[in-house]
Amino acid sequence: MVSRKKTSKPTTTAKSAPAATVPAATVPAATAPATNTAPVAVKKSASATPVKKEQTFDVTQAIYSQIKDVWAWGKTVPVVEHILGFNEWVVSKILESLLKTDLPALDKDVAKPNLKKVDDHVVTPAVRAAQSAWEFVAPAVHTADEFVVQPIAGKVMDVMNKKNPDANPNPEYTTAPMK
Repeated sequence: MVSRKKTSKPTTTAKSAPAATVPAATVPAATAPATNTAPVAVKKSASATPVKKEQTFDVTQAIYSQIKDVWAWGKTVPVVEHILGFNEWVVSKILESLLKTDLPALDKDVAKPNLKKVDDHVVTPAVRAAQSAWEFVAPAVHTADEFVVQPIAGKVMDVMNKKNPDANPNPEYTTAPMK
């Protein structure tokens, strides 16, 4: 048996245990501490654990955003840029004179909050209802496919093959004569 020499390692208590630190050369000067070079313990936040959040469907907000993008793109097309620009100018003048507001303020204060309400109170519940209805109907659809659709489709394919016995089962390879 070979005896190994035990080396003594310095032991430290939990109070004075040094944590791994990043050398000051690798830390940018703006974030490096000026006087305190002691390591900082990082606590894990309670939000680090995955929390299941209910999914929302922002359909009307997405459609509105896309319409605005199409309008902005249309203003770059030479054929229609003057028409769209003129329409925007007329609407902005009407808004300024009647409501004392402008298009960006109307967009921020009226359109976006109301579209969010529509999404939250109409679209999302409707989609969730459709999802729950599908969860109820899906097993029946699977069973119907398995016991009704597949046997009928198989018989139809058999009849089609009997009508045209020369039909090649692999349409990629044909027997066309070479010229």
